[in-house]
Amino acid sequence: MIHADLHGKTGVREDLVTSGCMGLLELLPNYIEFFGGAKDVSGNDLSGRLKGYSGVQMDFWHAVDGRIPDLIVTITNDNDNEIRLVIEVKFGAPLSPAPEGNQLAAYWCAANKTFGSRNFEVIYLTKDHGMPKNDMEEAKNGDANKNFYWISFYDLYRWCDEELQKRRCDTDKNILKLLVFYLEKKGCRVFRGFKDKLIPMKNSCFYRRVYNLNCELYPYLRILYK
Repeated sequence: MIHADLHGKTGVREDLVTSGCMGLLELLPNYIEFFGGAKDVSGNDLSGRLKGYSGVQMDFWHAVDGRIPDLIVTITNDNDNEIRLVIEVKFGAPLSPAPEGNQLAAYWCAANKTFGSRNFEVIYLTKDHGMPKNDMEEAKNGDANKNFYWISFYDLYRWCDEELQKRRCDTDKNILKLLVFYLEKKGCRVFRGFKDKLIPMKNSCFYRRVYNLNCELYPYLRILYK
Protein backbone atom coordinates (compact mmCIF):
# COMPACT_ATOMS: atom_id res chain seq x y z
CA MET A 1 0.00 0.00 0.00
CA ILE A 2 3.07 2.25 -0.20
CA HIS A 3 1.96 4.16 -3.32
CA ALA A 4 -1.48 4.93 -1.87
CA ASP A 5 0.15 6.18 1.31
CA LEU A 6 2.64 8.37 -0.56
CA HIS A 7 -0.12 9.94 -2.64
CA GLY A 8 -2.62 10.41 0.19
CA LYS A 9 -5.00 7.82 -1.26
CA THR A 10 -5.43 5.49 1.73
CA GLY A 11 -9.04 6.56 2.31
CA VAL A 12 -10.37 5.15 -0.98
CA ARG A 13 -10.81 1.37 -1.28
CA GLU A 14 -10.28 1.38 -5.05
CA ASP A 15 -6.99 3.24 -4.68
CA LEU A 16 -5.80 0.78 -2.03
CA VAL A 17 -6.50 -2.12 -4.40
CA THR A 18 -4.66 -0.29 -7.19
CA SER A 19 -1.67 0.34 -4.94
CA GLY A 20 -1.67 -3.18 -3.52
CA CYS A 21 -1.95 -5.07 -6.82
CA MET A 22 -0.01 -2.82 -9.15
CA GLY A 23 2.66 -2.05 -6.55
CA LEU A 24 3.45 -5.76 -6.36
CA LEU A 25 3.04 -6.34 -10.09
CA GLU A 26 5.64 -3.71 -11.01
CA LEU A 27 8.27 -5.69 -9.06
CA LEU A 28 8.08 -8.50 -11.63
CA PRO A 29 10.50 -8.17 -14.58
CA ASN A 30 7.98 -9.03 -17.31
CA TYR A 31 4.77 -7.54 -15.91
CA ILE A 32 4.14 -5.65 -19.15
CA GLU A 33 3.10 -8.98 -20.67
CA PHE A 34 -0.01 -8.92 -18.48
CA PHE A 35 -1.15 -5.63 -20.04
CA GLY A 36 -0.45 -7.12 -23.47
CA GLY A 37 -3.56 -9.24 -22.91
CA ALA A 38 -5.87 -6.21 -22.83
CA LYS A 39 -8.43 -6.26 -25.67
CA ASP A 40 -10.52 -3.72 -27.53
CA VAL A 41 -14.20 -4.22 -28.41
CA SER A 42 -13.18 -6.01 -31.62
CA GLY A 43 -11.11 -8.57 -29.70
CA ASN A 44 -7.69 -7.24 -30.72
CA ASP A 45 -5.09 -7.33 -27.94
CA LEU A 46 -1.97 -5.28 -27.24
CA SER A 47 0.59 -8.09 -27.22
CA GLY A 48 2.04 -7.19 -30.63
CA ARG A 49 2.13 -3.49 -29.81
CA LEU A 50 4.15 -4.09 -26.64
CA LYS A 51 6.78 -6.46 -28.02
CA GLY A 52 10.46 -5.61 -28.11
CA TYR A 53 10.61 -3.36 -25.06
CA SER A 54 13.89 -2.46 -23.37
CA GLY A 55 12.56 -0.46 -20.43
CA VAL A 56 9.35 -0.13 -18.39
CA GLN A 57 8.34 2.41 -15.75
CA MET A 58 5.10 2.58 -13.78
CA ASP A 59 3.87 5.89 -12.30
CA PHE A 60 0.92 6.19 -9.94
CA TRP A 61 -1.57 9.10 -10.14
CA HIS A 62 0.58 11.18 -12.47
CA ALA A 63 -1.13 14.22 -14.02
CA VAL A 64 -1.57 14.39 -17.80
CA ASP A 65 -2.86 17.73 -19.07
CA GLY A 66 -4.77 18.30 -15.84
CA ARG A 67 -6.20 14.76 -15.69
CA ILE A 68 -4.97 12.16 -13.19
CA PRO A 69 -5.36 8.53 -14.30
CA ASP A 70 -4.52 5.78 -11.82
CA LEU A 71 -1.45 4.57 -13.69
CA ILE A 72 0.84 5.51 -16.53
CA VAL A 73 3.18 2.79 -17.73
CA THR A 74 5.94 4.10 -19.98
CA ILE A 75 7.49 1.53 -22.28
CA THR A 76 10.69 2.13 -24.20
CA ASN A 77 11.17 -0.18 -27.17
CA ASP A 78 14.38 -1.36 -28.80
CA ASN A 79 14.35 1.72 -31.06
CA ASP A 80 14.13 4.08 -28.05
CA ASN A 81 10.56 5.03 -28.94
CA GLU A 82 8.19 5.48 -26.00
CA ILE A 83 4.64 4.17 -25.65
CA ARG A 84 2.49 5.15 -22.70
CA LEU A 85 -0.27 2.99 -21.28
CA VAL A 86 -2.78 5.27 -19.59
CA ILE A 87 -4.68 3.04 -17.17
CA GLU A 88 -7.93 3.68 -15.34
CA VAL A 89 -8.79 1.24 -12.54
CA LYS A 90 -12.32 0.54 -11.33
CA PHE A 91 -13.08 -2.00 -8.61
CA GLY A 92 -16.85 -1.86 -8.64
CA ALA A 93 -17.36 1.89 -8.93
CA PRO A 94 -18.74 3.45 -12.14
CA LEU A 95 -16.81 5.79 -14.40
CA SER A 96 -17.22 9.46 -13.58
CA PRO A 97 -18.82 11.71 -16.21
CA ALA A 98 -16.65 14.23 -18.03
CA PRO A 99 -17.20 16.90 -20.70
CA GLU A 100 -15.56 14.51 -23.20
CA GLY A 101 -18.08 11.76 -22.30
CA ASN A 102 -16.56 9.81 -19.40
CA GLN A 103 -13.21 9.32 -17.67
CA LEU A 104 -11.84 7.09 -20.42
CA ALA A 105 -12.61 9.69 -23.07
CA ALA A 106 -11.11 12.43 -20.92
CA TYR A 107 -7.87 10.49 -20.47
CA TRP A 108 -7.70 9.72 -24.19
CA CYS A 109 -8.01 13.41 -25.08
CA ALA A 110 -5.41 14.41 -22.47
CA ALA A 111 -2.98 11.73 -23.63
CA ASN A 112 -3.50 12.56 -27.29
CA LYS A 113 -2.69 16.20 -26.60
CA THR A 114 0.37 15.36 -24.48
CA PHE A 115 1.91 12.32 -26.16
CA GLY A 116 0.61 12.29 -29.73
CA SER A 117 -1.90 9.94 -31.34
CA ARG A 118 0.36 6.95 -31.95
CA ASN A 119 2.34 7.08 -28.71
CA PHE A 120 -0.22 5.88 -26.17
CA GLU A 121 -3.05 3.46 -25.44
CA VAL A 122 -5.84 3.74 -22.86
CA ILE A 123 -6.53 0.63 -20.78
CA TYR A 124 -9.57 0.05 -18.56
CA LEU A 125 -8.82 -2.37 -15.67
CA THR A 126 -11.96 -3.50 -13.83
CA LYS A 127 -13.46 -6.25 -11.68
CA ASP A 128 -15.98 -7.19 -14.39
CA HIS A 129 -16.27 -10.77 -15.63
CA GLY A 130 -17.09 -9.56 -19.12
CA MET A 131 -15.99 -6.58 -21.15
CA PRO A 132 -17.84 -3.36 -20.15
CA LYS A 133 -18.56 -2.47 -23.77
CA ASN A 134 -21.06 0.26 -22.93
CA ASP A 135 -18.40 2.25 -21.07
CA MET A 136 -15.95 1.81 -23.92
CA GLU A 137 -18.46 2.67 -26.64
CA GLU A 138 -19.56 5.74 -24.70
CA ALA A 139 -15.93 6.88 -24.51
CA LYS A 140 -15.42 6.22 -28.22
CA ASN A 141 -18.64 8.03 -29.15
CA GLY A 142 -18.38 6.92 -32.77
CA ASP A 143 -14.90 8.40 -33.25
CA ALA A 144 -12.86 5.93 -35.32
CA ASN A 145 -9.63 7.54 -34.13
CA LYS A 146 -10.29 6.58 -30.53
CA ASN A 147 -9.67 3.09 -29.22
CA PHE A 148 -9.84 1.62 -25.72
CA TYR A 149 -8.64 -1.65 -24.25
CA TRP A 150 -9.97 -3.65 -21.32
CA ILE A 151 -8.57 -6.25 -18.95
CA SER A 152 -9.88 -7.52 -15.62
CA PHE A 153 -8.61 -8.38 -12.15
CA TYR A 154 -9.74 -11.94 -12.91
CA ASP A 155 -7.28 -11.92 -15.81
CA LEU A 156 -4.62 -10.69 -13.40
CA TYR A 157 -5.35 -13.60 -11.06
CA ARG A 158 -5.12 -16.06 -13.94
CA TRP A 159 -1.88 -14.49 -15.26
CA CYS A 160 -0.25 -14.58 -11.82
CA ASP A 161 -1.30 -18.18 -11.27
CA GLU A 162 0.11 -19.25 -14.65
CA GLU A 163 3.33 -17.32 -14.09
CA LEU A 164 3.72 -18.95 -10.69
CA GLN A 165 3.99 -22.34 -12.37
CA LYS A 166 6.77 -21.09 -14.68
CA ARG A 167 9.00 -19.11 -12.34
CA ARG A 168 12.21 -20.44 -10.83
CA CYS A 169 13.23 -17.28 -8.97
CA ASP A 170 12.10 -17.47 -5.33
CA THR A 171 11.61 -13.70 -5.11
CA ASP A 172 9.29 -13.68 -8.14
CA LYS A 173 7.38 -16.67 -6.77
CA ASN A 174 6.86 -14.99 -3.40
CA ILE A 175 5.54 -11.84 -5.11
CA LEU A 176 3.17 -13.90 -7.26
CA LYS A 177 1.95 -15.93 -4.27
CA LEU A 178 1.15 -12.74 -2.39
CA LEU A 179 -0.68 -11.31 -5.41
CA VAL A 180 -2.72 -14.49 -5.84
CA PHE A 181 -3.57 -14.53 -2.11
CA TYR A 182 -4.56 -10.85 -2.15
CA LEU A 183 -6.74 -11.23 -5.25
CA GLU A 184 -8.46 -14.25 -3.70
CA LYS A 185 -9.27 -12.18 -0.60
CA LYS A 186 -10.70 -9.48 -2.90
CA GLY A 187 -13.01 -11.98 -4.58
CA CYS A 188 -11.09 -12.24 -7.86
CA ARG A 189 -10.28 -15.93 -7.73
CA VAL A 190 -11.09 -17.96 -10.84
CA PHE A 191 -11.49 -21.72 -11.04
CA ARG A 192 -8.47 -23.39 -12.54
CA GLY A 193 -9.99 -26.64 -13.72
CA PHE A 194 -8.44 -29.79 -12.34
CA LYS A 195 -5.63 -27.80 -10.70
CA ASP A 196 -8.18 -27.02 -7.98
CA LYS A 197 -8.61 -29.93 -5.62
CA LEU A 198 -12.13 -31.27 -5.50
CA ILE A 199 -13.85 -31.23 -2.13
CA PRO A 200 -14.50 -34.85 -0.96
CA MET A 201 -18.05 -35.85 -1.76
CA LYS A 202 -18.60 -37.94 1.37
CA ASN A 203 -21.28 -36.26 3.53
CA SER A 204 -21.10 -33.24 1.22
CA CYS A 205 -23.82 -30.63 0.98
CA PHE A 206 -25.36 -28.93 -2.04
CA TYR A 207 -22.76 -26.15 -2.10
CA ARG A 208 -19.87 -28.61 -2.24
CA ARG A 209 -21.51 -30.34 -5.18
CA VAL A 210 -21.89 -27.02 -7.00
CA TYR A 211 -18.23 -26.20 -6.30
CA ASN A 212 -17.05 -29.55 -7.65
CA LEU A 213 -19.22 -29.20 -10.74
CA ASN A 214 -17.75 -25.76 -11.44
CA CYS A 215 -14.23 -27.18 -11.14
CA GLU A 216 -15.01 -29.92 -13.66
CA LEU A 217 -16.78 -27.65 -16.15
CA TYR A 218 -14.42 -24.68 -15.95
CA PRO A 219 -12.20 -25.68 -18.94
CA TYR A 220 -15.33 -25.61 -21.10
CA LEU A 221 -17.10 -22.62 -19.56
CA ARG A 222 -14.05 -20.36 -19.76
CA ILE A 223 -14.46 -20.25 -23.56
CA LEU A 224 -17.64 -18.22 -23.03
CA TYR A 225 -15.68 -15.46 -21.28
CA LYS A 226 -12.94 -15.02 -23.90
